[in-house]
Amino acid sequence: MAKNRCPSCGAAHKEPPLHCRLCGYVMDGSTEAPMSVATKAAPPKKRGAGSLAVIGVVIVVLLAGGALALHVVSGGAAVNKVVEKIGVRGVTDGWKTVTDPEGGFTVNLPPNAAATSVSFAPADNGQLTGWLATVGDPPKVDTQIYVLYGKVHPAAGESAEDTVTRLGDAKMAADGGFIESRTQTTFQGYPAIQYTINRITFQGGDGYENAMLFLKGDELYVVETLSIYSGDPATAEFNQVLDSIKFT
Repeated sequence: MAKNRCPSCGAAHKEPPLHCRLCGYVMDGSTEAPMSVATKAAPPKKRGAGSLAVIGVVIVVLLAGGALALHVVSGGAAVNKVVEKIGVRGVTDGWKTVTDPEGGFTVNLPPNAAATSVSFAPADNGQLTGWLATVGDPPKVDTQIYVLYGKVHPAAGESAEDTVTRLGDAKMAADGGFIESRTQTTFQGYPAIQYTINRITFQGGDGYENAMLFLKGDELYVVETLSIYSGDPATAEFNQVLDSIKFT
């Protein structure tokens, strides 16, 4: 073990040197030793993965807090998506999960959801059954939300896409009003048609309808909102219902 240490910087030497190999201090005894041995300053620690992880956790917590605050205030579908993406659960906007064994699905609806049925001539038994919920305090209900289903049969040689289009056109004709948009699409992989209608009769005046019809086998499903609003909050509520549907 080297014992010849420089009294200035502490560097070790195998043999007694005239000068320190690091700092050049004269070590032949002709120079008075310094009062204390100098040491090199430790380089600043680099920010490693552990520190970055801590910072990431702090950012997520802050985002979660902000999302929770927004969710409590608005309860909107867009905020729900943000809350789901960052993994924050357990916040309720007052809606409940409705389980429909006959329809084979669950869906989130306002707490006043109740079983209902509506006439629909193209269905096998002439009607669709399901659920109706309302938003707003009676008699000033501003939005009605329907989730309906029923058995249907395609025409000879008709594809599923053509069937749902034909049924969607039949419903739009029965509903009346002015068709604002009409789009052939899919819902969870099933052929669907989505449309909006304005100037539809609702609550004694002009109303607005958002609707999605999709075909799952021989079962037609209808998700629909009738509202005094032409956009949000009715559109957000319509999307929130669609986003919540899960088949069991």
